[in-house]
Amino acid sequence: MVCPLLFALALLIPAGLIEGFSTQWTLPFIATMGWLILVVSLGAYWAMWRLLVRHDATRVASLFYLSPPVTMLMAWAAFGDRLVVTDVVGLIVAGIGVVLVYRFGVSRPVVRVEPPR
Repeated sequence: MVCPLLFALALLIPAGLIEGFSTQWTLPFIATMGWLILVVSLGAYWAMWRLLVRHDATRVASLFYLSPPVTMLMAWAAFGDRLVVTDVVGLIVAGIGVVLVYRFGVSRPVVRVEPPR
């Protein structure tokens, strides 16, 4: 596994040479960064922990299989991307898999560990 620090170092030189480490603080940039930080990162992290409180880890992990189909549908709705038959088949297969896990998966009780006082 490659350390994320190596990726940062690899991008440091081109960022300095090409862009001069500058940022253009425009409204679209600020809105995009706000969306990515608040909703995509922190919101998804919060939602995952809330789901882990209510469901076991297997069920929560199965939801990650819906990420590509949901992204595909969002690209279709927002940008007019074409849906081909294999895309729809993949969406159906992923959806059926998640339904099977939630409907027939082995349910284990969630053990809540409280911090020591």
